[in-house]
Amino acid sequence: MRLLSRKIYRAFPELDQFDDSTCKRYINRTKQMSTTGMGCLLMILVFIASFIAWVFIEYNAIQVGVFWALEKLGMRVGPYTEIFIFLIAFSGYIWFPWIMLLLARDRWLYTQIKKQLKGVGCRECGYCLVGLPINETRFNGFVVCPECNSENFFNDRSLTRADIDPTFVSS
Repeated sequence: MRLLSRKIYRAFPELDQFDDSTCKRYINRTKQMSTTGMGCLLMILVFIASFIAWVFIEYNAIQVGVFWALEKLGMRVGPYTEIFIFLIAFSGYIWFPWIMLLLARDRWLYTQIKKQLKGVGCRECGYCLVGLPINETRFNGFVVCPECNSENFFNDRSLTRADIDPTFVSS
């Protein structure tokens, strides 16, 4: 899996041979072809659920747990300590749902890209055909699988050139 600061398409070795702009177009095409409504609904539900979850985390872990631990350690809990703990706990209402939203968005996008790449696999052995040369000689084009040498025709599989070669994806 990738880090949040990295580009999601670099998590797929099938797309390593393409430059960033080509991969971005391929990812945008994948987003458009997927069920975007379900993705948006998922994001909204994750945001709401993480906000509610932070209510329980904030009260149980921070408000009760931190003050209890400080008292057990014999530390004096003064007004500045309470304000500091309150600010940290309150800031979680802002950052926690957004981090969960970003993680859910990345997971959803990762799943959609994985489905797209799996749909472009060889019908015989499942080898990913992305980036392979397209033979234009007959039946509207086909790709030969390097693993099993089977011919995957575009007409048989309802594939397009953009599915096989991301450089065909228009902006």
